[in-house]
Amino acid sequence: MAKTKKKVRRQKLSHDSQDAMLKEADAQTRAIMRLETYQRAAYSVVAIGVLLMLWGFVGSSDFGYGVAGIVCVILGVPAAAILHTGIDHGKKNVEKILKDYDIVHGRNTTEESAES
Repeated sequence: MAKTKKKVRRQKLSHDSQDAMLKEADAQTRAIMRLETYQRAAYSVVAIGVLLMLWGFVGSSDFGYGVAGIVCVILGVPAAAILHTGIDHGKKNVEKILKDYDIVHGRNTTEESAES
């Protein structure tokens, strides 16, 4: 069975609700920017871990550096993956909020993006 798109009826929002939508989109955008900073930090932990592994297992006779590198990689990769997923979902959520805001204001976002 093919899925059919249902037309969603949007109610007219008060001016306060519209302002709240924009404030929420702004707050979420700021949170996404903070998460991106943490994601870069997680990538740095992974890179440092790889360097420590190379130094510990190949470059020096002290295996402690290699073990520390493995720990960094084991902690950094899942952290970066979780942050990446959160950032993607957050960006989609902000897009939905802004799309709903445009629908309420009678703007057709697909036509505007096709004209650009």
